[in-house]
Amino acid sequence: LDRAAIATAERAARAAHPDAALIRTCQRIEAYALAPRACPAPARWRGIEALRHLAEVAAGLHSAVLGEEQILGQVRAAFADADAELRALEGAAVATALTPALVDEGHMREIVRRLQDLRREAGFDLADRITAWCAGGKAVARALAAHGPYVREETLAAELIAEPPPEDAARAEFALDGETVVAGVRRATP
Repeated sequence: LDRAAIATAERAARAAHPDAALIRTCQRIEAYALAPRACPAPARWRGIEALRHLAEVAAGLHSAVLGEEQILGQVRAAFADADAELRALEGAAVATALTPALVDEGHMREIVRRLQDLRREAGFDLADRITAWCAGGKAVARALAAHGPYVREETLAAELIAEPPPEDAARAEFALDGETVVAGVRRATP
């Protein structure tokens, strides 16, 4: 779509759904509202199917690039601009959906991503085995305790050590759930 067509579609969606969260991406404009309305959209979802579709969109599963990270920011922006009643629904849905196990899994995925970034920045080959270090607070300890074998498998870590990396390792610091995490990687010695 060109910019004029996108602007026209956005105006039509806003007119049909003035209190809705409008999610605007390069691939779509979607309106999420509490009350059903007459809508000329080619696809409509209600109830749990609408929530499932929203989760898929937010996760980037309907993006041109699978898992596109910018989509989640666009979903957040849409809900920030939405009607207060709809924003309250967003908070309630998030509060009831995040179990400790899901939080630990999310932390594990972030640790894997950071270790993979370090591998890439260090110039390692895709098949290189590594030694990985990851030290932080309770969130890191829980994630590694629950998902350590997965982290090792995904990062090709011969060892995953829950302490700060040595000075000669490729290192990075990042925040995870308000905690400072120090991660590092080094090629594993055969």
